[in-house]
Amino acid sequence: MYGIARRKSDMTLGNLESEPELKKQIYIFWGDITDSLFVQNVVKQVKPDELYHLASQSFVALSFENPSFTYDVNIKGTLHILNVLKDSSKGTRMYNAATSELFGKPSTAPQNEKTPFIPKSPYAIAKLAAYWTAVDYREAYDIFVANGILFNHESEVRGPEFVTRKITLGVARIYHGSNEPITLGNLARKDWDYAKDYVKACS
Repeated sequence: MYGIARRKSDMTLGNLESEPELKKQIYIFWGDITDSLFVQNVVKQVKPDELYHLASQSFVALSFENPSFTYDVNIKGTLHILNVLKDSSKGTRMYNAATSELFGKPSTAPQNEKTPFIPKSPYAIAKLAAYWTAVDYREAYDIFVANGILFNHESEVRGPEFVTRKITLGVARIYHGSNEPITLGNLARKDWDYAKDYVKACS
């Protein structure tokens, strides 16, 4: 197995560090998905049978603070991958991780493939552009690209910056005597699922 990770000063791999046996099975290419030459070189070298495109600037709040960075990662990164598949690896089957944020605030529930997309943030707009780029390349160049519109999914390694961990860590602090309030952002009623179930469905 192969993976791409953005180079950091400590050269750590986030949640993968908690899975040492799995980590041993993955060869990591250090680089940046916004670098088209880097993406091209990796895909040409590996020629993967399957490619799971999960790279994203995935924080809605940050997308308002830095929409340019969000667009670069989420749109250009996807475009770089699709271009190299078109030119050098058309046999690769690609999965593109989209998001339920494409729907914005829909008037109907539950949503399905026919629900209109009404994105409400730079993150959602960028993801929608990546979604339609994937559709366009699939139809124009006859390459296998599947968009997965995922809703919120959680696991044991969810980061503390996400709402479920904010709540559980806040409750733990209160249990141990803290008076610090649990502060949350924009509250919404959403579906929650287990990340491992999503992996099974998408693989």
